[in-house]
Amino acid sequence: MKESKPIKLEHKPKKENIISSKIIYQKGIASWYGDKFHGKRTSNGEIYDMNKLTAAHKKLPFNTLIEVENLENNKRVIVRINDRGPFVKNRIIDLSFKAAKKIDIDKIGTAPVNIRIIKCTDIIKNNEIYTYSPNYYIQAGAFTIKLNADEILNKVRSILPELKFSICFTNGFYKVVSSKIQSRSKTEKYKKVLDDYEIDVFIKETP
Repeated sequence: MKESKPIKLEHKPKKENIISSKIIYQKGIASWYGDKFHGKRTSNGEIYDMNKLTAAHKKLPFNTLIEVENLENNKRVIVRINDRGPFVKNRIIDLSFKAAKKIDIDKIGTAPVNIRIIKCTDIIKNNEIYTYSPNYYIQAGAFTIKLNADEILNKVRSILPELKFSICFTNGFYKVVSSKIQSRSKTEKYKKVLDDYEIDVFIKETP
């Protein structure tokens, strides 16, 4: 009697992927950011609160939950990605002040860490993120009165004629939003120009 071969079951991935926290996604140096950015907008449009468990990462999709382990003391914290960064060489993640304090990075400033993905809504293969190609936009205010939005629209168009701006009405607000910008670095340059004119703008990022 021949030995029957085991049946290979086909696994159909769910829309939302779960990865074991035992798998190390990335290893490197973590830092943190606090007072200087507290109350300002993050890259996903939220208001940064240094007393919440969040973090900035260059590439992981927004709202990804990750575990950060301080390799110097083995303390761990779970944070949600809601910002982009760090933009300092050789650093892989910027933690909120609260997250840094949880794993004792707040006083020394930086520490070597392991990052493990807990939950991610994007496609993951071999523990790498795929299909996430963000687009960037600049938003210059949100107004309940259209005349105020028109005024800002005329200003930003005169300052940056090479970048198209328009008004979109959503959730009861008239928002002055740029056309799609391909890179973060170019978006930062546009933002700096408008900052110099003291126009309140922030960067929006979408998949």
